[in-house]
Amino acid sequence: MVLFTNAKTVVVGRDMRASSPGLAKAVIEGVTSMGADVIDIGECSTPVFNYAVAEYDLHDCGIMVTASHNPAKYNGFKLSYGDALPIGKGSGMDEIKKLVLEGEFKEQKVGNVVESPITDEYIEKIFSFVDVKKIKPMKIIIDAGNGMAGPILEKIFKRLPQIEMISMYFKPDGTFPHHEANPIKEENLADLKKKMKEVMPDLGVAYDGDCDRIGFVDEQGETIPGDFMTALLAKEILKNNKGAKVHYDLRSSWSVRDTILEAGGKPEMCMVGHALIKKLMRETGAVFSGELSSHFYYKDFYTVESGDLTLLFILQLLSEEGK
Repeated sequence: MVLFTNAKTVVVGRDMRASSPGLAKAVIEGVTSMGADVIDIGECSTPVFNYAVAEYDLHDCGIMVTASHNPAKYNGFKLSYGDALPIGKGSGMDEIKKLVLEGEFKEQKVGNVVESPITDEYIEKIFSFVDVKKIKPMKIIIDAGNGMAGPILEKIFKRLPQIEMISMYFKPDGTFPHHEANPIKEENLADLKKKMKEVMPDLGVAYDGDCDRIGFVDEQGETIPGDFMTALLAKEILKNNKGAKVHYDLRSSWSVRDTILEAGGKPEMCMVGHALIKKLMRETGAVFSGELSSHFYYKDFYTVESGDLTLLFILQLLSEEGK
């Protein structure tokens, strides 16, 4: 990464998995051995990591240790350029592989490490996109799946006292003792739906492990499909962006296109895959994109995902429409 991006400063973050601290330590040692400095943001979500990488020009690239929504036995790395654009197949990964196989790593002066937790700044950022005064009282249940969402959500809802928030599995635990942190699998919503029958909330919410995806359950206990959420979010975002382009993935219902048109937007179908969509948004200037898999991307948030920002938009939308 350091050689490929010619990085002087690299952001390193990690999730709550048992293997993440050791992997992050190895990453930091590798980066500094190549002469680059490290901004160590510690245990964090992927949206917080993306904020740390993209918000400041002094960061050249980032490495996030996470396996996202995958089972506990897995781990891996999310690599990004300094603007939070992913490094993947066709966008740098092959070049990095070639450098690794060549193995020509010259000894450098060891770089410095600065520990810099940044979650509070991230929360300020996402709240800048909504009007808190518009968010009305309601009751919601959130299943954080023992992923990275819990600690962030506790801080978010301190700023939303009008919301009665019932928490489930907020303590980060990389063994995922209750269920996989993957809201796209219906079986992972069983506990949430059971609790909803008991307390009758206005909305149910489920996060994935690293907080870049979020799923919703309506007040009747029905799972809301990702393409329907794309339509709702597009409608909300287009209120202040009339005439803007919105991308939706090719698996989506035709009603998504119709909703975007009715809201004054320009719908454009796109291929599936977060790296492709993020690149496409930067090329077309689209203000928002959504996938059936519940990945939602925002132009004003570096064209990347944030489950927390998505939740704030939905709370504002429900309040404005009285639902």
